[in-house]
Amino acid sequence: VLAAWLSPARAQDESSATPAPQVGAIVSEIQLSADQFGVGNVVRAGGWIGLRVRFRDDTERPRDIILEVEMRDADGDRPVYRRVVTANPGRFQQAWLYVYLPYDFDPSRGLRLRARDVAGDSGETAVREGAGVEEGARRGRLLAETIARPVQILQDYEGALGVIGGSTHGLSLYASSISGNTFSPLAHERTEVVGNLAPLDLPDRWMGLTSFETLVWSGGDPAELGPE
Repeated sequence: VLAAWLSPARAQDESSATPAPQVGAIVSEIQLSADQFGVGNVVRAGGWIGLRVRFRDDTERPRDIILEVEMRDADGDRPVYRRVVTANPGRFQQAWLYVYLPYDFDPSRGLRLRARDVAGDSGETAVREGAGVEEGARRGRLLAETIARPVQILQDYEGALGVIGGSTHGLSLYASSISGNTFSPLAHERTEVVGNLAPLDLPDRWMGLTSFETLVWSGGDPAELGPE
């Protein structure tokens, strides 16, 4: 009688218990997204681009994490571009990654963006951001993953001109066309004018600006530029 009375209670306890996580399942400890796919969300294929990553760590203490982008190049290889940053819990942060975008890049596939922790014990020193090649950090557990897709990719016959500030001062004429002609009436090529850039939108390394042939400063406080 005692066994019959205990069996249903035991079955009820087991059914109401929290299911164990599946092996290999990704537990998203970090909110991760691509804030800018190129400066001003405009890129040119066949060169370096800047990818600004926005993330927030939901843990309780600061830690070093690895931000990385994986893609497929023309040889079929999968190069990985990465950077080590320090995540401060509870607030959104931004960091730039730099990727060489091939001419045959497929925008529908996008770039695979990941966040990982730094493998090793607490005594291991990770190479901080901005310190050059980060060989001291080993890739650890996957924390978050998403796909970053471009907003605008220029054609190979188009140039790019970036304008910092709210006014283009008539420079938008370089992006004009006559009767659908792809070439500018005022230059040898059509030039996409990327305006309304703020000093805070500029990347911290030169590779992020290689899409632009010209950069015009028409407004904004230079004091907002960081040391990088």
